[in-house]
Amino acid sequence: MQRARKKKGKSKKKKVKKKCIDERETLSYEQEILDNNRQLARLRSRNEELEEQAELTKEKFRQLEEDRSDVIAHLKRSLDEKIEESKELSKRLTALEELRKDELTAYKKKEETMENEYRMMENNLSAEVKLVGEV
Repeated sequence: MQRARKKKGKSKKKKVKKKCIDERETLSYEQEILDNNRQLARLRSRNEELEEQAELTKEKFRQLEEDRSDVIAHLKRSLDEKIEESKELSKRLTALEELRKDELTAYKKKEETMENEYRMMENNLSAEVKLVGEV
């Protein structure tokens, strides 16, 4: 057992580190701390800038979304108006086409009647000319 104790004692002595550091190491560590603090400050300020930019970008995005929804609503209203106008114009066109058909039918009947009257008049006049010619 004494051997085991001696081994433990020796291993403890090997693991003990220097508790004091010299001035050069101290200055090196202090310089490293200063550099790290400067870098940390730079990174924090850059982070704040980026957060501000992100907020501005988010606000612009929100505004664009609002504008987009306004434009969509306007376009939908406009589309609905155009659709309604198209329906009305379609009804008017149908009515005008029906009126044109009716007028065409009436003109054809009138033309036919006039042709019949012309033929009758022609026949009458031909008959009268024959009668006058025979006398």
